Amino acid sequence: MWIKCILRVMALAIVMTASFAFAEDIVIGESKELKSDTLDEVRPYKVYTPAHYNDERFPDQKYPVIYLLDGEKYFHAFSGIVSSSAGSNLPHIPEAIVVAIDNTNRSRDLTPSKAKMPFESGGASKFESFIKDELMPSINSEYRTLDYNILVGHSFGGLFALNTLYTNSELFNAYIVIDPSLWWDEGKLLKGYLKDYSQIKNKQRVYFASANSFNLIDKPNPQLIAHYKAKGRFIDVVEKNLDKEFVFESKVYEKDDHGSVVLPAFVHGLRSIFKGFSLNARELLKDQSILKTNYDNFSNALGFEFKPQAFYIDSLATMAKKRNNTKVATVLDKVNQTYYPSNEYLKEKLK
Repeated sequence: MWIKCILRVMALAIVMTASFAFAEDIVIGESKELKSDTLDEVRPYKVYTPAHYNDERFPDQKYPVIYLLDGEKYFHAFSGIVSSSAGSNLPHIPEAIVVAIDNTNRSRDLTPSKAKMPFESGGASKFESFIKDELMPSINSEYRTLDYNILVGHSFGGLFALNTLYTNSELFNAYIVIDPSLWWDEGKLLKGYLKDYSQIKNKQRVYFASANSFNLIDKPNPQLIAHYKAKGRFIDVVEKNLDKEFVFESKVYEKDDHGSVVLPAFVHGLRSIFKGFSLNARELLKDQSILKTNYDNFSNALGFEFKPQAFYIDSLATMAKKRNNTKVATVLDKVNQTYYPSNEYLKEKLK
């Protein structure tokens, strides 16, 4: 009996040793820093690169970039949502790089004007310059970026995003704005929109998520009342001027407050910004012309040429081949090569 016990202990020890020996760290992204002359400080940020970024078969693939405010708080959740939304045979969004900007002085950087508050404020213009003149060039030089940029901000971050849309709309192609603090400085930014809405240019896409905090508590305080009214007025003025080229979608989250609205808004915001990207893989395997038609329409709607990502077409070709549909697989490989004529892997596949 004791011999059997010893053998069981030894077996368990071997299993545990093997488990520890093969344990691997899960790496979500990189923590980085950039010395900013504009802000006169070292600025921390994090970078998530998508699943196929280091795939040697697709070395020339470029990716849209999503700049996320409040990076230290939302990086893990947001990068996970981006990964899940892009990582299937039926992706809702393209694979993308995420640059999450950590705060050092949140109220200073994200507010567009100085107000009578017990904290520093009014530094949005400098922070915008840091992103435009220092961070973006650094990211573009270090990573394979597509010149399609998205800004995501919540609360003060949403205020900053709307201020950027108003003062320098072309800096980003799309904006995900989550329950923005439009009450700031007695609604100063909102008054600017009401006065001169024509500042917004081109085909920007804007997703505006509004929490329902006002109706979820019995006695809203004055700031919450101002917050509620300012968001309503903003949505009203935009929706009354939708002859503009940019696309605006808003959603009120009836059961979510200012904090809980963030995660569902991430999901819905990404789908809204990339509306028209997703296509039916089963239908595509029947009719390959759908691919070009879909992406031509998507590009026209964005005002930006957006090619299907090479690894996605390749995965569909692999699927077709597994179903013994070699003809469709070859058609898809040829289509892929027309989009990426210098890709050596695709050239080899077609020999």
